[in-house]
Amino acid sequence: MTLRKELLAALASTAMVVAIASCGVPDPHSGGTPSLKPNSNNPPATTPTNDPDPTMNPTTNPPPDTTPPPDTNPAPVANDFSISTSQASATAAVGGSATFMISSVVVSGNPESIVLSVSGLPAKLTASLNPATIAAGQNATLTIAVSADAPAGTATFTVKGASPSVEHSTSASLTVTTNMPPPPPPPPPPMNCALADQAKMLFTTGVQPIVSPTTMCGNGICHGGQGSPQPQFISMTRPYETLTSYALVVGTFDKNTAPILTKIAGGTHFAMVYTPAQVTTIGTWLDAEKTARAMCTTTTSTIPTPGQVLDLTVGKWSGCMEQTTFDQNGVATAVAGLVSTQGPCIRCHEQGAYDMEASDDSTRTFNALTQNAPLLKVWFAFDVTNLNAPKVTVNDALFIKVTTGQPPFIEHPLATWQGSQAQTKLKAFFTATQAKMNATPNTCGASKIISPP
Repeated sequence: MTLRKELLAALASTAMVVAIASCGVPDPHSGGTPSLKPNSNNPPATTPTNDPDPTMNPTTNPPPDTTPPPDTNPAPVANDFSISTSQASATAAVGGSATFMISSVVVSGNPESIVLSVSGLPAKLTASLNPATIAAGQNATLTIAVSADAPAGTATFTVKGASPSVEHSTSASLTVTTNMPPPPPPPPPPMNCALADQAKMLFTTGVQPIVSPTTMCGNGICHGGQGSPQPQFISMTRPYETLTSYALVVGTFDKNTAPILTKIAGGTHFAMVYTPAQVTTIGTWLDAEKTARAMCTTTTSTIPTPGQVLDLTVGKWSGCMEQTTFDQNGVATAVAGLVSTQGPCIRCHEQGAYDMEASDDSTRTFNALTQNAPLLKVWFAFDVTNLNAPKVTVNDALFIKVTTGQPPFIEHPLATWQGSQAQTKLKAFFTATQAKMNATPNTCGASKIISPP
């Protein structure tokens, strides 16, 4: 009887625990936390099974993923374009500027409007785009102005083009240098010095064939005669004495800085490049020259070199040029407005782009010409063949070569220079300046040139 009562009591106690647990009340015997009462919001956990039918057990056997894989060959953008810069790098002196042509090409679809922007330039370098918005297939000019107190160094920047459909970018770099021209080289060593004789022999047998009038630098087109780009350091009669007299060609005969090597490096000078063997040949000659000029006894010559006469003539001409006469003849506007097959000259050459100044701002153009020797040598030809009687003329021969697409300007847009308003007005200004230069007494001012020759 006692055993039966104990069994009944135990059963009753178990039933109470079950009832309490089902109501979410903590089990007084276990001290556990309450479990939620199963309902529609909290369904009971499903016990895993080995049911082969995945639809009967979605928890343990999810349906296969029917999402298509990513497209590894997406369809091209309907309206797409590409952009690039005319050169990967450029150099500008403090207080000067550098110019890049930004080109765009339609890749697919229709040409859309492209908004251009520039990023990555440090302080003291200011970018301007003309125009800042183009249609795909058109070009723009990027000018980077360098402050007079900008530090020397190289900056990499990015040009971005954004259309309604897509964005693209390209990068380039600008190296800022000081505005000091390299010191002029000393006069050639006397020929009675063995080291000097060896250096001249290296030039005659190795360097001269590379830069002769019929090869790279001369070629009947470039630096070898009237109408060719300045300086005209290629000479048929005195090649060694002429070339070595130009500081802007040989510098101080240091092969790491001599323009005869650095100007060609990178292919940015009319896409010309030296072969590795030619670089070695020129470098060996420069080393020999540098050693000879340090070791051999030199004598002071009273005979000026062609390079010295050219610099003196350019400086004197700049001092004779007058802003008032330049403005009255309307030279700047006429040259800037000379129309080519791709538009007026100002479109590509504003602010000195591509070594040519073409701006309808007369004061800016006048200052650029009279202060920048390389630009002045583009507009005017300086002939120092006769060192005692140098000549200055309007550089018609060069303008005609450029505007008719003759080598090395085969990619230049075509235009008519001969008989144009630009030629007529420039010649009128030239005539007035020449009269002042030849007047007695001479009333020309001092040289205005501040850039390297």
